[in-house]
Amino acid sequence: MILPTKQPKLLSVRADELPLLYKIVKSYGIIEIIDKHYALHGNWVGISAGQIVGVWLCYMLSECDHRLSPVEEWVEERLELFQILSGESNLRSVDFSDDKLGELLSRLI
Repeated sequence: MILPTKQPKLLSVRADELPLLYKIVKSYGIIEIIDKHYALHGNWVGISAGQIVGVWLCYMLSECDHRLSPVEEWVEERLELFQILSGESNLRSVDFSDDKLGELLSRLI
């Protein structure tokens, strides 16, 4: 009797320039700088502020758009890619809501 084998799951993701942009953001240490200098309160849920800013910068550079409202939907369409690039399996599109981005922006100004 032959037992069925589990088929590997293949994931096809359109990457475009995003891996390069994310690598550049990481190479400048932006993620670590944000995390070091901008402490978050205890009620913060999700990935770190630095990780959010890193992906947000990729959005701004890729889309040539600085608005907050479309970022959550944009990340949702590329969620698996950013989970792989960031190494954060708990990265969610709700981490990029305009409320959360607005909170980070007010801290950075």
